[in-house]
Amino acid sequence: MRNTLRTMLVTVLVVVGLAPLPARGQPADFREESSLPDASAQLMLIRNTLTLVNHGNLTGNYTVLRDLASESFRRRQSAADLAATFANLRQQKLDLSPILVIEPQLTSPPSEIAPGRLQLVGQFPTRPQAVQFALVFMRVDGGWMIDDISLRVAPVPSAQPPSPRQAAQPVPRVPSGAPQARPQVR
Repeated sequence: MRNTLRTMLVTVLVVVGLAPLPARGQPADFREESSLPDASAQLMLIRNTLTLVNHGNLTGNYTVLRDLASESFRRRQSAADLAATFANLRQQKLDLSPILVIEPQLTSPPSEIAPGRLQLVGQFPTRPQAVQFALVFMRVDGGWMIDDISLRVAPVPSAQPPSPRQAAQPVPRVPSGAPQARPQVR
């Protein structure tokens, strides 16, 4: 196991070391790199982001989620802000781990909503509740970083997940006993 992890780390370092990157923290030149990531990379972005939220929910510590996000996200959100945002999910003790083995269903095509900003909207059809998401990623240093998160856990079948623009709308009241969470991070 330790050798496998070491091999994977070396592979990642070699691949990252070979990729030409702009100065650290600088947005990529979008005239040359405006293509969206392929389906496999999109799947990794979605799963990594929801796994980071799940780990934060399990530990109460959202610093890794925050540290792996874009600079603008880090300016908008402290680890304490993220803990408050996801408190409802954490209190319900919802385990988001099934997203690791279930294919997400995108409810709208991946789109570049602004130069260097990728939006992915969909759900994981977990039972009895679906994990709905609207995620925005910013292209930084040749890769994609979390820039906006909207999550909702809702009974199946359910309405489409909110877009990040809709996420600012007030959350409707949920009858007591109905397990529904709609944390949003902007």
